[in-house]
Amino acid sequence: MTDIKQRWHDLTHRNAEDRSEKPRRQYGWHHFTEHFFDTGNPRYLSGFEMFAILIICSVIGYCIEMVFGRITNGYWESRQSLVYGPFGLAYGIGGLLLTLLLFRDTETPLWKVFLKSFVVLTFAEYIMSLGMELVFGHVAWDYSQMPLNIGGRVCLLYSLFWGVLGCLWAKLIYPGFNKMLDKIHLKPKKILFWIFFVFFVYDCLTSAEAAARFNERQEGIPPQNTIDRLMDKQFPDEYMRWVYANSMDVDDAGNVDTAHTLGQNEERYTQKITRPNTTKYDAKNATS
Repeated sequence: MTDIKQRWHDLTHRNAEDRSEKPRRQYGWHHFTEHFFDTGNPRYLSGFEMFAILIICSVIGYCIEMVFGRITNGYWESRQSLVYGPFGLAYGIGGLLLTLLLFRDTETPLWKVFLKSFVVLTFAEYIMSLGMELVFGHVAWDYSQMPLNIGGRVCLLYSLFWGVLGCLWAKLIYPGFNKMLDKIHLKPKKILFWIFFVFFVYDCLTSAEAAARFNERQEGIPPQNTIDRLMDKQFPDEYMRWVYANSMDVDDAGNVDTAHTLGQNEERYTQKITRPNTTKYDAKNATS
């Protein structure tokens, strides 16, 4: 009897250990590296999928921001997050977070998807705004004038938007992305990944260094080394104000200068549309 109990104990504990170790064997680091370029698995998110979604969403986000800025402001201006390439990094990170959060929720009830997206992406937006301020000394958005905002970094309206976007992402957008990426053959996947990965990492590091040097120039700090001199030559103030035209300064107390952007395009546009009316008025007075 004792022997039967011991065998039963060993069997149940071995099964429990197998169940606990199976996910690690199946989806651990070894599996991640071995299946880095795999796509099409609805229960597993590969490294290639994550990076591709980051890049694709960054480019799409940049295009959306450009068109939205043209419609709302009446003029074109750069909405880049990095010094090279059409990347709206906040959108890329948002798309990646949505994917990590919801790629297994294609069959989950909508209200659960909405709630997850609402909470997690609101928190992510707050962190991205804070990180942008700490790294670059500027912010690209400010909700201080919106109702129910937190420090101007997040607000209820956009949090609701994140919830709706999460539902669309889980049910429609991500499955489409997955099918599209799965059609690419392995060799092109590897070539595309390494080209974009090397360029993207270089772009991120260069952008951080260029922004730090730009802030130092505003404080009158001369170049201290070869890298500083290279940044001054490659990315002068005019270029940085063009790239980050929509960014707003943040003072030491955390106050955002919402009246002026780095590019000052709103001031130039106002002067441009008022000058013809003034000229016409003066000419009319001169002939009378």
